[in-house]
Amino acid sequence: FACLAPVYISISMQNVALASAIATSLSEAFFEDSVAEVEVDEFCSLSEAETSKIELLNSALEQVGDIDDLNHNRSDHPNDISAHDGNPSKQTKQMLKLRATLPSATITLINDFQGMDLALFKLTTTHCVFGGEVDFPVLSDSESPLFGCNVNTSVLAEYFDSTTFKWEKFLVKPWEVTLNCSRSEQSRFPSDRLLTTFDIESHQCHVSFSEHFLVSVGAASRMWSVYSGATRQATELVASTTKDDSNKQRLSRSMAAHAARSLITTLPYALENHSGLNASYSIGEEHLQLPSNSTRFFQFDLFPESGSGGMRNYGQDVKKPRAVTVFVGDTEICIADIDREVGNRHAYFILEYA
Repeated sequence: FACLAPVYISISMQNVALASAIATSLSEAFFEDSVAEVEVDEFCSLSEAETSKIELLNSALEQVGDIDDLNHNRSDHPNDISAHDGNPSKQTKQMLKLRATLPSATITLINDFQGMDLALFKLTTTHCVFGGEVDFPVLSDSESPLFGCNVNTSVLAEYFDSTTFKWEKFLVKPWEVTLNCSRSEQSRFPSDRLLTTFDIESHQCHVSFSEHFLVSVGAASRMWSVYSGATRQATELVASTTKDDSNKQRLSRSMAAHAARSLITTLPYALENHSGLNASYSIGEEHLQLPSNSTRFFQFDLFPESGSGGMRNYGQDVKKPRAVTVFVGDTEICIADIDREVGNRHAYFILEYA
């Protein structure tokens, strides 16, 4: 297996929460115990005809068993070719081999709880080469499969600084890692026990981060704790107040829907109008009103890529700046890149209003 194009994976905390709720609902729907218990009498009297039929069947089965034992004893030694001949029989084995090469793979973790849309961490692996094989017997259930694999890659990591809206290096230099693991027979001394080994070869790892990274990770952790705690308390409340098992299963299956409604739509940007004048703003081709003493939340469309849908880009990965135009009377205020305005000093504009 060889991949020629880079691979990009974005993991959203909202999507993880929804997937967890849906998985819980599906598992309870498929594995619910719907079998009713049926009471069966432990002892019941048999008639004389039934008793005689059972005795006849028992005697017939004993005769068949004696004949099978006799035939087995006769054919045991002549057919054992591997025990006496010079050519021992080889057990049929099945081997699975896998080779994979990835030029680049990037995983981005995004915090989009409570209306936010901030990247947390980005992990990139370059020149990843994987090779492995599994050798397991087909006819023998007692033997354990043997395997061996090796991975060689170079790792890059960056964290997102929410104060500057830029990616900062978490790993100052590429971190080269080689992993070898195997499970095979011991070669140093004879033994029936298999030997499992793990060998990790790591170069020097240079790490650098600021307190803003710790603050972002702590905020995301607290948001996840609040969500998981609220879900757990709701489940315990349903279990304590509902006595009917069918209602418990129905309410637990609806947890996914409640979780979906509890997650706020991601609207990370906002405009506030405190000028005392009615205004409007445009994002791309969309033109919206901004009355006085009001706040409007909005978001930008995903960046188009090859194929369907779009892609979430942050910091230096943004190819097209997020531009917003505000109209107040006859004055047009253009914000070329709203992300770059974060952390800057206050700016003022002279209105041309008749």
